[in-house]
Amino acid sequence: MKIKFDIARPEYSWADKPVPALSSLPDWYKNMKAFENEENKLVVSQGDTNQTLKRCVPFLDAMGAGYYIPMWADVQVTQNDFGSMFNWVTKYDVIQMHPLEQIVGLEIPFGYEAVPYKFVNQYVVKTPPGYSTLFISPINRPDLPFISMGGIVDTDKHPLPVNFPFFVKIGYEGTLEKGTPMIQAIPFKRDDWEAEFGSVEDIDVNHEEFRSHLTRSYKKLGYWTRKIWQ
Repeated sequence: MKIKFDIARPEYSWADKPVPALSSLPDWYKNMKAFENEENKLVVSQGDTNQTLKRCVPFLDAMGAGYYIPMWADVQVTQNDFGSMFNWVTKYDVIQMHPLEQIVGLEIPFGYEAVPYKFVNQYVVKTPPGYSTLFISPINRPDLPFISMGGIVDTDKHPLPVNFPFFVKIGYEGTLEKGTPMIQAIPFKRDDWEAEFGSVEDIDVNHEEFRSHLTRSYKKLGYWTRKIWQ
C-alpha cells in the first residue's frame, strides 16, 4: 500500500518531507537504557525484571506507527502577559489561531494554555480507495512542548491540506525548529465493526506461559507482528 504526500505550494518544494515515525525517534528514547540495572540485566525483583520502556514493543510500535508530518519553518515562541507569541519569517503563516467557539465545553489538557492554535500543513495526504488517515499528536512524545487534537480524515477523497489544532505548554519559550513533528499520520482501512462479548477460561495458563520468559515474551511467543513503514 502507498500513501502519497503532495506539496500544496510548489514554491515550498524545499519543505521537509514527511518521514516514517519509526525512522525519526527522539534522542531521549534512543539514549534510554534497556534495563534499570545494566550490570545485572536479568535481576528479578518482586516477580518482575528491571526492564524499561526501551524493551516494551507495544510502546515502540505506537511511537513508530505511520508518518511524522514535520514543521516546514522555524517558529520562535515567546511569552507576554496574554500568553504565547509566535514569530516566523516565511511568507505564509506557519501557525494560526484556531476558533475559540469550536472548543467550548472541551476540557483543556492539564499544563497547557486554554487558547487553541493550529499548525498550517503544506501537504495534501492521499491514500488508496477505502483508506482513511488518523492524524494524532505524536504518540509517546512528552518531550514536545505542544499537544495536538486528533482527527480522522477520509484522505482517499479529501483534496485539501489538513491543518492541525494544538495547545502549547504553559510558559514555554524556545524555537519550534523546522523538521519538528507536528502530527503523526497513521493510515488505516475503513471497516465496519461489531462488538462481541465472551470470557477467557485459560487466562491464568496464558499468563503463566507469558511469564515463563524473563524477557521478550511478546516476541518469543509469536504475539507480535512486524510493522513496515517506508
